[in-house]
Amino acid sequence: MSKDMFVLIGKMTSLAEVLQDFPSKDRLDFEEQMRELGSTGGTWGRVVFNFHHEGEQTETHHYHHHSDYDY
Repeated sequence: MSKDMFVLIGKMTSLAEVLQDFPSKDRLDFEEQMRELGSTGGTWGRVVFNFHHEGEQTETHHYHHHSDYDY
């Protein structure tokens, strides 16, 4: 989950930079702002709902406690 939090923080930082003068009067800048907004929203949705495309590699964490002691 901490990896996902870094991704989300990075997306929010990028979005904040792009949207400082939202909405832009320039059509190309406005399109870029909207793409960034959509990308950030999509990333948040994927992380919150733990969505992965079919066949996409996912990380699974299995924690095993190993001990030299025989209980």
